[in-house]
Amino acid sequence: MKIAMQTSPSGLVDDTQLDSITNTSSLESSDAARAQAKPSRPVSEVSMYKPHGTLRLFLALMVVDAHFAPLRGGTPLTSEQSTIAVMVFFVLSAYIITTALARFYRGQLGNFLVNRALRLFPTYFAVVIVTIGLYYLFFSLGFMSEYITGSVTEMADNGRAVVMFKIIPTKDIFSFTNIAENIFVVPVLYSLEKLGLYPIHVFLRAFWSLKVEIVYYLGAGLIAWGIYSGIPKICASRNGLLRDRIALMQTPMISLAMFLTVASVGTLLSWMAVDAHSFGPFRYLPYFLAGVCIYFYECGYRVASLAGLAVSFLGILHEAQGLASIHTDYEPWRLVVGIWGGGVAIWALSRCNNLVVGKWKYFDKKMGDLSYPVYLVNPLVLIICANLFQTPNFGVWVLAIAMTGLLAASNNRYVEGYLKRFRDQIRGTSL
Repeated sequence: MKIAMQTSPSGLVDDTQLDSITNTSSLESSDAARAQAKPSRPVSEVSMYKPHGTLRLFLALMVVDAHFAPLRGGTPLTSEQSTIAVMVFFVLSAYIITTALARFYRGQLGNFLVNRALRLFPTYFAVVIVTIGLYYLFFSLGFMSEYITGSVTEMADNGRAVVMFKIIPTKDIFSFTNIAENIFVVPVLYSLEKLGLYPIHVFLRAFWSLKVEIVYYLGAGLIAWGIYSGIPKICASRNGLLRDRIALMQTPMISLAMFLTVASVGTLLSWMAVDAHSFGPFRYLPYFLAGVCIYFYECGYRVASLAGLAVSFLGILHEAQGLASIHTDYEPWRLVVGIWGGGVAIWALSRCNNLVVGKWKYFDKKMGDLSYPVYLVNPLVLIICANLFQTPNFGVWVLAIAMTGLLAASNNRYVEGYLKRFRDQIRGTSL
């Protein structure tokens, strides 16, 4: 099996395994009272941790299984299962990050973004550099064909720049420009084709979901900063009545209303798009809105949260119909049921914090820590196995899964491990 095309574009981007509570400051006193009434477990252990780690790894493995399908012969629903896993992870990402902004990063936009960058980019840079090196090694040894599927930017009839996929010489993908664009540009910017920066070959297809996550981090971080820091500082010199009114804007209700407004506009704009796949970051707002609403539902804002979930449902339904029109093996009802089933699992697990303590908490955290590197390294493993083993079989698939786990664990030890203490200092606590 020679690699002539890239792996599946479906991907999964991990968020940090954040300990979180779903209660706002207005509910903390009741938490303390309950903890005093039941002193059998420390308050921090009972209320701070949400056991989503194993779910995160399970979602990552769903994507890995989709990418590794060629190693065992493939199955009819691999692409659909990968899409469901990615979208559920977007919901989970919104839940965790919204909790983190409310708990650890109030008024600390810079610290939040620096911590996110330390989580995402070192691992990405390490994996993409090794991937490029392996591509070059296998090409030099003659394992790869002389031509590969590449991307070129062309002008459409309507005057817009579009990316077209064409067969190009394999040696061209090792140019300095293409390598630099893969390492430094691809995981960050949208509309690369308009800037003339779209690579002629993408080595790590995971970049698309990193960009989606980064857009959410920026949007959520700016909103949280405005609610908890920016607006109060601007109005600090005003009269007392105005200050009291401004203080009301720091409640989760206003934060939720702002998310609802942005997501509603994004959803309406996506309905106006001809192709559900062509609308960039706004396309994924309904998924992030669902995670935000799950968080605020737990905080007690039931009516507003349910209204937000209704908006989210409409957006996800529209997305599912758009995907089904592009992929003949997709069924809208399966996508909707799978994604909302994942949302229910997120909510249910967040209610199990009293049950996951001690060694089970440690195990769940370790599983969650593996999810992001597992997702990133699986294309690298696919390159190795597809070039070394000519006949697909179940044994090759098992070997690929084992290699993925080993590389992910190595990353956590030698890359993420060195950064953890810096991230803890930025956050102000160890998770």
